[in-house]
Amino acid sequence: MLKRLFQRLRPLLPYLNILLAGAAYMANEYFVQGFCQPVTWAAWVLGLSTAAFLAWPWLQRAPRAVQVVAMLLQGLSFTVCLYCAWFIGLEPRYYLVGLLLGFLPLLVWVPVFFGVQLWHRMRTAALPYARLWFGLGVLALLPAQLWAEWQYQQFQAAVSRVHIDPRYNAAPYAAAMRRVLPRSYVTERVLGMRFRYHTYPNFEEDGWRPPLHDPLLTVLMRGELWHNDPFYWLGIERRAALYQHLFPGMRAKANCACGRSSDATGYWRWQPEWNPPGVPRSWAGLDSLSALPVRPLRSMMGGR
Repeated sequence: MLKRLFQRLRPLLPYLNILLAGAAYMANEYFVQGFCQPVTWAAWVLGLSTAAFLAWPWLQRAPRAVQVVAMLLQGLSFTVCLYCAWFIGLEPRYYLVGLLLGFLPLLVWVPVFFGVQLWHRMRTAALPYARLWFGLGVLALLPAQLWAEWQYQQFQAAVSRVHIDPRYNAAPYAAAMRRVLPRSYVTERVLGMRFRYHTYPNFEEDGWRPPLHDPLLTVLMRGELWHNDPFYWLGIERRAALYQHLFPGMRAKANCACGRSSDATGYWRWQPEWNPPGVPRSWAGLDSLSALPVRPLRSMMGGR
């Protein structure tokens, strides 16, 4: 009976996938933000891989080259689903809440649902060498992660050269870090945690949670934010000041703010002189922020 029901519903699955993808996006944007704004490269990866997954049912008669590209992107989409499922799983209670509380929280299971379908497509696709193309897509981001791991080792080696306890000598510790830290992608990401990049799915902190999401950084931290952060004891102000010293071309504060279930203006009220253009840079006028969109100045593809 269940098999017969599944066969009847199977033609509707492509439309259900589109509905679920849209619902998950809207829920994340406007209700409960598990994932903040992806950095530019992650936004492209998410957009292209999801588009390939959703479009696949209508590409069965497309030219072989198109199908190969779509299968590669679906392999990439499988990696995205694995990452999303792992990231949400850093707080396992969210999966349990999703099962108990109905449709909106149940959307945390969407990456798992999509991932199962992607795996099935790879095994059953009529496209020649489908498993090869899919596997190449799954591994597409591995070189970038290995590069980040290499930079992270250099970063850790530099940190280990400083023998000052930041819990008791924060200012000398920050001064020493200025001299030894490499000006690299990974240094910028790690140093920017807590005020620019978030690496943990904590929904309860909407309104002040760092607004940008870089999966490379999250994997580097291995989900152990507190233990793997060498700058935790600096305090957020000293940390941001060190960030500005090492990366003067980057804004200490991003051009968007998280906060759908709470007050997003909290992010702008912290060190308002560091706010990006278009947001008040002093206490005067900050009350008017309540009239702005919850994510003012949001820029998905740039301005990071």
